[in-house]
Amino acid sequence: MSLLQDYTMAAISYIESQGAFGYFIYHVILFIQIIFLIPISPLEFAGGFLFKNTYGITMTSITVCLTKFVANIFSVFFARHFIKDWVRKNILEKSDLLMMVESAMAEEPYKMSFLVRGALIPLGVKNFGLGVMDVGYLPIIAGSLVFTPVYGFRNIYLGSSFSDLAEIFAPKKQDAADATWGDIVKKSLPVVFNVLLVLFTIKAIMNQLKKQREKIEKELKEKEGKKSD
Repeated sequence: MSLLQDYTMAAISYIESQGAFGYFIYHVILFIQIIFLIPISPLEFAGGFLFKNTYGITMTSITVCLTKFVANIFSVFFARHFIKDWVRKNILEKSDLLMMVESAMAEEPYKMSFLVRGALIPLGVKNFGLGVMDVGYLPIIAGSLVFTPVYGFRNIYLGSSFSDLAEIFAPKKQDAADATWGDIVKKSLPVVFNVLLVLFTIKAIMNQLKKQREKIEKELKEKEGKKSD
């Protein structure tokens, strides 16, 4: 088993050993994992499996999403006030691509925040990335309010359908002949959605390239005009 699997299974065992208090412990661990950039999908699957009969899918999804939302804002706040300067100096400013993404973020904060929030990358990475870029809290919160429930409910729902905890890391494959149209749509939508996200991101970067080229051309023309004078 991988380190993440070992850690997740140990965390689940501890949660189960706490009885009714385990529900609270589960959310504390979820919060900590987001802050420390640990992937949370396996833990969300486990939440759906562990609490489907005691608290139900809806209640578990609501409390998980609230925990994730608070952790998101805390992570952005921490990144913005404690590590922003270091990240900008050592990572952001050394990459032309990241600088173009930040320029696009400054010009279209809501659109770019939605693209970042919707991307299939670790939640903590999204939070710290948004925290060090030139974007306000409102666009970040708006994106979080949309995508946190989407991914949270999906993972809790999938976890509730597992027959045992082993499926968290090795879900049973469904026979193609038994798959319904609903199953096909559920599997296809995330792929289609993320392809669209990639396309929109590429378009935003290309727009930044175009603006930079136009800016350079304008500066060159102004220099040539001054020389001719």
